[in-house]
Amino acid sequence: MSDLAKIEVRQIPVCLLCGRDGNSLYESLSDRMFDAPGAWGYLQCPACGLVWLNPRPVPAAPPNVDLRNG
Repeated sequence: MSDLAKIEVRQIPVCLLCGRDGNSLYESLSDRMFDAPGAWGYLQCPACGLVWLNPRPVPAAPPNVDLRNG
């Protein structure tokens, strides 16, 4: 896998709404729409029912862009 194909991810094991540990809903899925590398899954909160992507991609830092002319 090239450096360009890597996606930095973060595990999010607890519900973003109520803080309870999530239960695995789906595991080891591939991204068939955008072909993002890696294995993806969904967790569901047993208390409030929220479903979230786990692991979640870390927002990329903005690129260094030089907007000056010349």
